[in-house]
Amino acid sequence: MTHRLVELAVAGLVNDQATTVLVESDIAAPVRDLVERILPPPLSDVVKCRLCAGMWIGIGQAVVGMFDWHPPIEPPRPSWFPQVRRSRLVGLIVRALAIAAAGRLAHNLTRDYLHPYEPDA
Repeated sequence: MTHRLVELAVAGLVNDQATTVLVESDIAAPVRDLVERILPPPLSDVVKCRLCAGMWIGIGQAVVGMFDWHPPIEPPRPSWFPQVRRSRLVGLIVRALAIAAAGRLAHNLTRDYLHPYEPDA
């Protein structure tokens, strides 16, 4: 259980950093300009909105995370425990939401620590 929380915390920090680079950095400005030229305003907001960008980055992280590099560690189950099949899509959505939420939490914590009186854009 602890290793899953550590994985989520690390994924959240990566999500926050990737979102910051995409939405705020000068190095990603050409990408933001290109997306704004190609996509209409409601869709192009994904590169300007931290919440939107963080969610899509979380989806990408969840897709990459679907490919386990090691076998999953399953707790032992009693023989009477019914086998429940999980939908991969539901698992992907839940993982993406958790990663995006952890990224948002990391952003809020670091923002409050580094710039306590600066409003978030």
